Amino acid sequence: MKSSLATAVFIGFTLVAGSALGAPDESLRYVQRQTAIAKQKLIAAQVAHGTERRTLMAQHMKMMEEIMGKIKAMAPGPGMSMQHHEEWIVEHQNLMQQLIEQMAGQHQM
Repeated sequence: MKSSLATAVFIGFTLVAGSALGAPDESLRYVQRQTAIAKQKLIAAQVAHGTERRTLMAQHMKMMEEIMGKIKAMAPGPGMSMQHHEEWIVEHQNLMQQLIEQMAGQHQM
């Protein structure tokens, strides 16, 4: 009885720990969501005119400033395996590329 309970606890812990390590951390997920929202605002601003365009652009610029601040403060979690660390870096680079593309689109407007 005790061994089956211990086994179940061990398996549950392993699954939770493994899924937590394999997924991006919360700050990275937050920045990913905010980047997607900012992109939607930029796309909406590109088709808008007048006051609506200026409002959407101001919102986009504010979001970009917030996102850049968050990205500067981000760091890989302590105790990450080398593989997860490398995955974190790749995802961080992808986010930076998305932000650069959005800033270029914003500049063109």
